[in-house]
Amino acid sequence: MGKRQRRKQRATETPSSLDPTKPDFALKLDWADHHIDTLNQALERWFDRGAYTLVDKRDPETGYNILCAKVEEPPEPEWPLLLGDAVHNLRAALDHVAYALMEAHQSKTNPNSPIPAQMLRDSEFPIIGHLNERSGVSGDGEHRFDSAAGSKLKGVDRDARAAIKALQPYHRGAEFCRDPLWLIHDLDRVDKHRRLSVVATAVNVTEVSLGGTGFFPHLWLGGGPVEDGTKVAEWADPTGPAPDMKIDFRREVTLRESIPSSVPEPPVVQFLASLLAYMRERVLPKVEPFL
Repeated sequence: MGKRQRRKQRATETPSSLDPTKPDFALKLDWADHHIDTLNQALERWFDRGAYTLVDKRDPETGYNILCAKVEEPPEPEWPLLLGDAVHNLRAALDHVAYALMEAHQSKTNPNSPIPAQMLRDSEFPIIGHLNERSGVSGDGEHRFDSAAGSKLKGVDRDARAAIKALQPYHRGAEFCRDPLWLIHDLDRVDKHRRLSVVATAVNVTEVSLGGTGFFPHLWLGGGPVEDGTKVAEWADPTGPAPDMKIDFRREVTLRESIPSSVPEPPVVQFLASLLAYMRERVLPKVEPFL
């Protein structure tokens, strides 16, 4: 089953009901999953009604074959809202994890004492990159984490704090912007404080294969974000015996901005699903033993 078929199958599934017995951070992740699925269904409806297609024609001046995007309906305004809601629930789940870790440790070490109000207010899951955005200095991530953890993770088990430290994006050096935690953090703050995350239609070449003995005197392939009328491919008819030509394009809806240092123009549903999977498969297993 291909990727498009799997997405269409998922779009027909009804999201499972929320389990009230789950901890808050798990419910936040389930709710992010719900928003991702809702976005996926909206995209599939948009594709299914032919809002975005690819059309081919011949350039009368050059004689080249041209493939262009035909976008009859623009991206819908609810898409960036769903994207922002999904990302915010991912970020909120991290803060709920930090709070739960603090409550769990305090209940063990100080079971008969109320948790100090300042500790409750300051509780947060710190996300620290390699670059200090205020000073422009790089390489002081460990120092900035330890400083932030002094208040945000105060009252959290020492080993749990070490587990959170090991997950920090700054460990990836200059590649910290590609880290899933940083992407969650950055997309959430952009969505909350600056603008709605923009989505765009895009096309990617998935396969080019030529059989026989013919060759192309001219072949140009584009990719990335497109608008109505954007040229995505151009080629001349092959010379020699006609080859078995195959050029496959995948139409997608992608992020146009907000994550400039991540993989360029990631398919939005696939991208969000990867962030959710990282939370469930990489982050939670590191901290749940301390809850």
